[in-house]
Amino acid sequence: MATFFFNFGMGFIGGIAVSVLRIIDATNSAAKVLHWFFRFFPSFSFTYSLLNMGNREIYALLEDHDEVKSPWDIDIAGGDVLYLAFTPFLYFILVFVVEYLRTKRSFMKMFQKDVPRVEQEEDSDVVKERTRITESGNKDMAIKVDELRKVYQVDKKTNKVAVDKISFGIADGECFALLGVNGAGKTTTFKMLCGEIIPTAGKITIRGFDVPDKIEDARKYIGYCP
Repeated sequence: MATFFFNFGMGFIGGIAVSVLRIIDATNSAAKVLHWFFRFFPSFSFTYSLLNMGNREIYALLEDHDEVKSPWDIDIAGGDVLYLAFTPFLYFILVFVVEYLRTKRSFMKMFQKDVPRVEQEEDSDVVKERTRITESGNKDMAIKVDELRKVYQVDKKTNKVAVDKISFGIADGECFALLGVNGAGKTTTFKMLCGEIIPTAGKITIRGFDVPDKIEDARKYIGYCP
């Protein structure tokens, strides 16, 4: 829904707004600068090109042209067609860049905020498992999760702790079940194991490969059915 309204506002309303600015003598120059930036949005380029083709005679009168410009002129629909031709390649490359950066813990930490942990009394078996994991090597088990933590920032003043310092290890051939009530953080934990989201703190290794830093190697050993 948000995507629809964004494209509607940027494409339809934005295209009309810049076209109106262009036919007003006082804002004509500003419109010609703005349209080069807004053309990076395909919905704007499509709408703006259609409006420009319909306004060619008006532009010829306002801008004192000797003749009406061709629909393919760079100031009519030509510029929009060029943008529509190369922006798919630009956005295609950006997808790969963003996906690559999402796997870099150092980069994602700039957008994450941790909060102090509220210490709680833990069962003896929980403490024993955490100690076992902390003292073990990364290649001692198939999957190693060490004090994993995920905090979501709801707004500027509110944070939600989805996973709070969970530790466990799974050996080769072992069948392991992660149980918990709704909202306990099971799905979030699996998403971090698969590299879909970046942990706020803690460490994950799969077959000795760090997640998410070595997620490409770790995914060779992952089968996940959400």
